[in-house]
Amino acid sequence: MRLKVEQYVTESIQSLVSVANIDVEFCRGFIRYLRTAKNARKKKESTISVGYAATVQTSFNGALNNAVREGILKSNPMKGINAKEKVHTPDSVREFLTLEELKLAMTGSCPNEDVKKAFIFSCFTGLRLSDIRSLTWAKVQKSPDGNTLFIRCLMQKTQTYVNVPLSNEALKWMPKKEDLNEPVFTLPSDSNVERNIRLWMESVGVKKHLTFHCARHSYATMLLTLGADLYTTSKLLGHKNIETTQIYAKIVDQKKVETINLMDNYFGNQK
Repeated sequence: MRLKVEQYVTESIQSLVSVANIDVEFCRGFIRYLRTAKNARKKKESTISVGYAATVQTSFNGALNNAVREGILKSNPMKGINAKEKVHTPDSVREFLTLEELKLAMTGSCPNEDVKKAFIFSCFTGLRLSDIRSLTWAKVQKSPDGNTLFIRCLMQKTQTYVNVPLSNEALKWMPKKEDLNEPVFTLPSDSNVERNIRLWMESVGVKKHLTFHCARHSYATMLLTLGADLYTTSKLLGHKNIETTQIYAKIVDQKKVETINLMDNYFGNQK
């Protein structure tokens, strides 16, 4: 994310800009830049993918939220950007693990077991990587009746609180409890996390381009696949509006259609 911001400043603004001076127009210009930014990794001239542009935009928004918390900015200027102006990940890019693939991944070996535990934990909680990093044991609380553990945390991306009950499956992937102020998971850099996920998935034969954020997609689609209603799923994900959650419902519905088509193809070939 930092590299793309530096490239934008160098190519478009051509003068130094302090974090304190980042405003709505800077953000708007940066989003426009992301739509046409060149992909330096490819030999042929091409632009970065929409999915990657959306990821950079999310990281940029998170960095501005941090600047607000540190008193550098009074408010996040990204809030002044209309949703239609922002980069949105196409539905087709929202990769996720099916229930069968998740089971397969759970049995496989990851080069970094902490990454594996955090990723699967996210598959059962829907927490983003930024929220996993900021998760301390103090945020793991008991329900009033004492029968359920849940997480109450401020989501880094949206700056809103979410309450997530912890299932037995989620609890299995949490490390041994430490001091209340200690992080639950200790993870390497974002790029290292993604590299470990790629190697891990390759080793178990999952042929999808998965990032850590795909664990959140997996959580959403798993809930809907298992029969959770749209409203409850939306609340568990911390979505501000149910329209965002409906994207996952469309994915699940499409998978149902594909499954029926597989049946038709199979029996249609029988003589």
